Amino acid sequence: MDISKRICFPDRRIFIMPDHNWVFYRWEIARERGWIRPLATLVHLDAHLDDLYDGVEVAGFYDIQGLEDAYFAAERMDIANFIWPGFARGTIDQIFFVARYPEDADPFEARRLAMRHIARHIPPGREFSGIHVPYLEDFKRMYSSGKLDRYLTRSVILDLDLDYFNASNNVFEPMLFSDEEILKSLQYLRDIRQWDFVTVALSPMYCGGDEQCEHIYQLFSGVFQLDVNTAEEWPIPE
Repeated sequence: MDISKRICFPDRRIFIMPDHNWVFYRWEIARERGWIRPLATLVHLDAHLDDLYDGVEVAGFYDIQGLEDAYFAAERMDIANFIWPGFARGTIDQIFFVARYPEDADPFEARRLAMRHIARHIPPGREFSGIHVPYLEDFKRMYSSGKLDRYLTRSVILDLDLDYFNASNNVFEPMLFSDEEILKSLQYLRDIRQWDFVTVALSPMYCGGDEQCEHIYQLFSGVFQLDVNTAEEWPIPE
């Protein structure tokens, strides 16, 4: 697989990209096609929170009228600020962060400051909220307890960054989870529910390099039974 390409499996509603900012554009497509309803619940599994709110300040964001505008807005975002734009657009609402870094960070702590920036653009009463846990095991316990059930009646998006499976925060010294651990986690994600939409960021740099990224992707594609020969490249607006 060429990890520099953006590919998709539309019949499975699985979209794969090298960089995470493109997730915003894919969410907009999923919403337009009716794959997800507005105010979807997001499960964001990543080594990093990606909770910077300045994505709502990129040029053209508040002028989005269609998918072409959304594409060029996503092009101006970076890999850590795409979630707030999805919230501001009303595409996502409740967010479950499963992320280790930054340590002891609370993605909901700075929401008041962020909300002041976008309040005039969203309906009254909406609040950036959800849960944050560092590990998938923590999420599993909450999920099995039924504490999340009320948020799962909406459309639910799985947003996976493959760098979650790199235990090191030093990109020059990667320390991947064992294959057994990765496979166990991926099988859980595959079987836990029928996801309405799945986005996958490859993030080769944060996986520790192209080789490590390719290895994790091969495990992912095997578990999710994806045949790269049937993949389609994303269309790009002219």
